[in-house]
Amino acid sequence: RQQLTRGNAEKLRKMREAKWRSYPASAGSENIDQRLAEEGNMEHQKHNRRQLHKAERKQSFEEKKRQKFVSFFDEVDSLMEEKYGHKSPSAEPSLLDILGEPSLLRTNPAVSPVTSDLCDRPNVAVDSRTPSSLTDVPSSVGSSRKSIFDFDVIPAAIPAADNKNAYEKNSYEQYYLFLQDAIAQMEKRKGLDKEVIEWLTKDERVVHSDLTILDDVIRDGGAISAKNSATGESSETVALRDQLKDQQEKFLESVTLTPGQLTQARTALKIIADLCAKRARAAPVEIAWEKIKEAGIIPSKGAMDTFLYVVSTGGLGLVSSISVPLDNYLLSQNAFPDQRSGSILDALKPLDGKLDSGSDEHSCDGSKSRDMKEEVSVFRDILYEPTERSISVRINSLVAKGNPKAAELLLEAFKSSGGEAVRLRTFMPVLKYYCEQGNVTRALSLFKQMRTIPTVYLEPETYVLMISTVAENGFFRIDADPIGGETGYKAAAGPDLFDELVSEMADDVLEITSASARRIYNALAVGFKGDKMAKHLKEIHSLS
Repeated sequence: RQQLTRGNAEKLRKMREAKWRSYPASAGSENIDQRLAEEGNMEHQKHNRRQLHKAERKQSFEEKKRQKFVSFFDEVDSLMEEKYGHKSPSAEPSLLDILGEPSLLRTNPAVSPVTSDLCDRPNVAVDSRTPSSLTDVPSSVGSSRKSIFDFDVIPAAIPAADNKNAYEKNSYEQYYLFLQDAIAQMEKRKGLDKEVIEWLTKDERVVHSDLTILDDVIRDGGAISAKNSATGESSETVALRDQLKDQQEKFLESVTLTPGQLTQARTALKIIADLCAKRARAAPVEIAWEKIKEAGIIPSKGAMDTFLYVVSTGGLGLVSSISVPLDNYLLSQNAFPDQRSGSILDALKPLDGKLDSGSDEHSCDGSKSRDMKEEVSVFRDILYEPTERSISVRINSLVAKGNPKAAELLLEAFKSSGGEAVRLRTFMPVLKYYCEQGNVTRALSLFKQMRTIPTVYLEPETYVLMISTVAENGFFRIDADPIGGETGYKAAAGPDLFDELVSEMADDVLEITSASARRIYNALAVGFKGDKMAKHLKEIHSLS
């Protein structure tokens, strides 16, 4: 390669020499040799510089190879030093040193002024167990610039009081992203006015919603009175429309929107609900729903069906879909109920509407404790005809609050209204609740009723649940006491009741899984515990 380079340079020199010598004599032939010599010197100097540069690179590479291994963090520190021109002072105490020796807070000049001021107070001792709101004030340890590895254990300043009018942060952030897509879709049509966009992007409420009729219906078990023959509306429907009208007037007095602009906002919120349904996201709908109540908007029937679909399938996306904080629920013993079929997945029961009825502090009066799924379904059923989906959501909410009797009344009212046909999922929350609580009388009665409805197709697991519940409570034993109350079955207890249930199961079920068979076997082992005829009957482990 070097010979080729030298050959090219020599060839280039000869070409330049021929070019210069071809000039006429008047051009100064006496300077040609001098010019060629200068160019030769320049080429020689360039060649020397290239060789020197190669030697320096080779030497630098060999020196790096001879250096001892340094950690990744040392390399980052050296890069920060080269970039900012100074080195982090090593004499300053580290964060771990300060946490281990609180007295360093008073002597370290790098501590923030707020903490230093607290340390100087005579009545505040940092090394004592002072409340975190006072002493847990962050300080940036060290005077060098922050790197990507720096972090604050405590916030940079004492946080301000929570804004009660502000929306939940994570839900609003997702809502804002969906709002941008909705605005883009609206721009393809007629667009949105500036005032409408300003209100839709607000991260806090302008006015509070005052829809007391929703709280009244929810508190009374969700029952809605019959429709007036003259108006075709129930008393709850009239009351809700009046309250929405008053809410809208109060809202328009507080903002600069017109009724026409409010229609634009309603369309944008409907688009957000559609996007949430398509993308299976529920958190943005929570903010959209709050804005609907705040502005006193009456959504269309299709829009309410979309809202109901999203919130009923939203899962963890909904912050207000559970009546107690999720972290408190998971840490409580109620998150893992003592069941034969229980597993760690039972911790997700709050997402399925299975919540402990809990304490009274989480009542439906508080906005944070309100079940959004129940609120949307009740709002929809007051304005429009109830559907099987909306009734199922409301029944789930009632059962979650420990009110199965109200759920049964609601179910009976829907059946008698002549609306949509009920399905298995409409009954199952109530049946499961009775079985889990050991209320065999109500469970058998409801199960018998379910078998008489043509649109309810019982699954094998439903029979397994019913038989296992009766077996665990010992009602298949010969010496069992009769089941009190009306169950719909001829036998009140004992082997005859077992024969009736198994005969019904044989009519509808072709086969059951091995897990279901093990479930029934273990239930019989529990129910016959202590019986001399079943002393060898022992439970089978669920993993066997």
